[in-house]
Amino acid sequence: MQPMNAVKSLIIFLFFIFLSLSSAHATEYYSFRVAGSDCTMCHDDPASGELNDTGMQFAENGYRFPITQKEKLFYALSGLVILTIFLGIFLRYRLWSRGKPCLKTDRLSKRWDGLFVNVFGQDNILKKSFAGHGHLLLVWSFTLIGLAVIFILIQEYVVLPLWGVRIIDNHFYPYFRLLLDISGLIGLIGAGMLAYRRYVLKPKELDNTPSDALSLLFLVLVFFTGFLVTGIRNQLYGSEWMCWAPVASSLAWVLKLFVKGEDGLKVCLNALWWGHAIIGLLLLAYIPYSRLLHAFTSSLNIFYRNLETKGALPVLDISASDTYGVGRINDFTFKHLLELDACTRCGRCQENCPALISEKNLNPKSLVQNLKKHMETPSASNNALIGGSVSNDEIWECTTCLNCIEHCPVFIEPMLKIVEMRRNAVLTESNFPSEFKQIFKNLEIFGDPKGKGKVTREGWVSNLKINKIYQTGNDTPEILFWAGCIGATYDERSKNTTNAVARIFEKAGVSFGILGKEEFCCGDPARRIGNEYLFRQLALKNIETMKKYGVKKLVTHCPHCFNTFKNEISCPGS
Repeated sequence: MQPMNAVKSLIIFLFFIFLSLSSAHATEYYSFRVAGSDCTMCHDDPASGELNDTGMQFAENGYRFPITQKEKLFYALSGLVILTIFLGIFLRYRLWSRGKPCLKTDRLSKRWDGLFVNVFGQDNILKKSFAGHGHLLLVWSFTLIGLAVIFILIQEYVVLPLWGVRIIDNHFYPYFRLLLDISGLIGLIGAGMLAYRRYVLKPKELDNTPSDALSLLFLVLVFFTGFLVTGIRNQLYGSEWMCWAPVASSLAWVLKLFVKGEDGLKVCLNALWWGHAIIGLLLLAYIPYSRLLHAFTSSLNIFYRNLETKGALPVLDISASDTYGVGRINDFTFKHLLELDACTRCGRCQENCPALISEKNLNPKSLVQNLKKHMETPSASNNALIGGSVSNDEIWECTTCLNCIEHCPVFIEPMLKIVEMRRNAVLTESNFPSEFKQIFKNLEIFGDPKGKGKVTREGWVSNLKINKIYQTGNDTPEILFWAGCIGATYDERSKNTTNAVARIFEKAGVSFGILGKEEFCCGDPARRIGNEYLFRQLALKNIETMKKYGVKKLVTHCPHCFNTFKNEISCPGS
């Protein structure tokens, strides 16, 4: 990550933290001079509108908010929280910076669109209905409260000083109060839904840690104490706008049944105000050290997500590399290490992984979490990944089907990490299952994984009269029909399909031909296994053959060949 990008990201994060910290301050002065306001700092009796000493100072200072002793203490604590947050983010950033610089900022419009759709719209999250809607309520609760705080800050620091206008007046304030009440309610419901799913429904894809319970507890307490502070203040001073905060007023009415007398309510109000403030500050300070950090890291990961064609593996520049693939944590890119902190452990990858479904050892979620633990160890840079944090079985059981990437709501790529580790195992360590040795040998010598050889490449043709481009005197047709290894050599059902496609071409009058015995494997098996060098040899061989015969268009019914020719061989640098 470039230093400037890191600074921008941190500034944006701290800006939102500032807004959250300001909310406790801002809510103290919604409508100071409006009779019936629920503010108790400037009025001993808000119903009468008479100002107390603080209110008089407020008026004398041109309606700028006076900082009280309570506020000074609050801001001192807030300063400590900001330092704690900054330290936590810095420690995580230092871990990510172990990786190689690699953050793409191309196609900015598409990146911003994806950020808004997947963060505020929760598009991918909502693919799981119950969990998605719970998360959506929680996100929008904080979004609405954050927007309300921004609105207050603009009023107090821009509109009021410049134009002397108070937007939140006695006409607008009731609706504003209702919006905050509803925002808190949907947040409380969202947190409750997530807690219910985690601790009552207990889906098997979720694993629970003490941090999960603590995070949910913090969220519930912040909403609950916030309601009680507002509600008790309304009950205590008989605000005429009590009905515009129905949830807060109802909870406070219940509390009033147990707390007798005005003095008791005042003690409760003061205690709950500090309780709400301290719990809120603790929640903010806890973010960089808990799973709540994903609110920041997942958003970053969505913005910097891989926008390349799905299925195309990243290019490995063999000639310019000292080491190949990933053998140690430092060999990953900055983006790969950021992904480890962006993972929310939702389990959608493991739920759809064919390896895990068939009871193999590979679990994409566990692999990502184990890499994260490895990244956090002091000696991580010196320790090999395979055989340590990642087992050999996990590396070789992946089918590279993309299911883990397709279902991840924040675009984490476990499969690409596995392929990079395979590349290191094959090209650097020569450490791979013995079965692959024969596959590599067959690809090198015979041009197909099974070692059937070029003499079998035309076995599917049967009695069809097909233009074999390599034969002397034959013209190059409009289309090269690429049968592929499975469709041409060793799978009888696939050979029947290949034959049927050729018949369709023939019936339709399409000008097509085949390379036959000069057709070699596209290289997909070698590349997925991690042998990038062999893949390049096969790719270059096929490219030279097609250039030799002037091939311009290629059609194949094999999805592996299609992906290789369209998305990988055609990639710059491939």
